Amino acid sequence: MLALVEFQRTFQRDGGNLDIRLKIAMFAEKFEIMTSLRYPVGMQTFSKIIEGGYTYVHKTAYIKPLLEQGQFTFLSRPRRFGKSLLLSTLEAYFEGRRELFKGLSADSMNLDWTPRPVLYFDFNTGSYDRPDGLQLRLMVSLKRHEDNYGITSTIKNDGPLRFESLINEVHNITGQKVMGVKLPCYPYLLAVLCGTQASAESHGYEGRSDV
Repeated sequence: MLALVEFQRTFQRDGGNLDIRLKIAMFAEKFEIMTSLRYPVGMQTFSKIIEGGYTYVHKTAYIKPLLEQGQFTFLSRPRRFGKSLLLSTLEAYFEGRRELFKGLSADSMNLDWTPRPVLYFDFNTGSYDRPDGLQLRLMVSLKRHEDNYGITSTIKNDGPLRFESLINEVHNITGQKVMGVKLPCYPYLLAVLCGTQASAESHGYEGRSDV
């Protein structure tokens, strides 16, 4: 707006080519808007972006069709394509945090906002330059979820069995379908998690994963 006002003053003062000056003013106004926006560079957490007032090109319109297409979803896209942010968005939805979606497409859609237990596994951090690196990271993540629900596990080294036990315990505690997100496509991890698929399905477990 300031750019257009300045353009009008300048044009009235000394004349000139209207088309050129108008284009310059419109570009300047767009530049002012762009420079005033807050961009979430490097941020992958939906709640932090919304609560921090950052500019967010959201994908919440895809939540409903994504949930309706099947029990398990595999997202295969290049790095830095927004997969982690989408899964963080799904995490907020499964937790029933509707206040974060105010003004977004999902808020006006016919969705079930009942809070559900979410098992969110984040493997963006960790050291995977050693054979047991992924196993250790998985155990740390399982322990974190167990602590959140006051679960004491006696299973220490069997990833599939411990994951199956976690799903069973969380389901028994909450009586809710257990939702899982952020399960990256590492061959070993898939082998670990697929070993629990039968039990997971029997307790209504649903998974959304990225690469």
